[in-house]
Amino acid sequence: NRSDSEWRARLTENEFTVLRKGGTEVPHSSLNAFQMDDGHYTCKGCDLVNFESKWKVAQFDIGWAFFSQARPTTILTSVDNTFNGMNAQPDKAVIECHCRRCASHLGHILTVKGKTLHCLNGISLVFHAA
Repeated sequence: NRSDSEWRARLTENEFTVLRKGGTEVPHSSLNAFQMDDGHYTCKGCDLVNFESKWKVAQFDIGWAFFSQARPTTILTSVDNTFNGMNAQPDKAVIECHCRRCASHLGHILTVKGKTLHCLNGISLVFHAA
């Protein structure tokens, strides 16, 4: 339960835009998109462990971090009717992912190259090596 000013003091402007305003990072701008070492990923907003490296999917050269699943009970979902700034029809809307603890926007659940994956903004995660 942080105010906008408390979030702004904790996050960079880009992190605030993604985590608190539902923005999307510039593709290929986060090292977490390319990180393949053993470990886990926590929410940048509250440090809740959301993803394990064993669920990381090799980078599709699209520019974001992909996971096949999240840790149980760590992700909340909602419908995003304005994905990438488009006003989508209900049948074209996508699923948005949020951290269960702090409700920070992490990314989306999308079908990418035939696989349903968590497509995440690397800026919303912190990697912790095993």
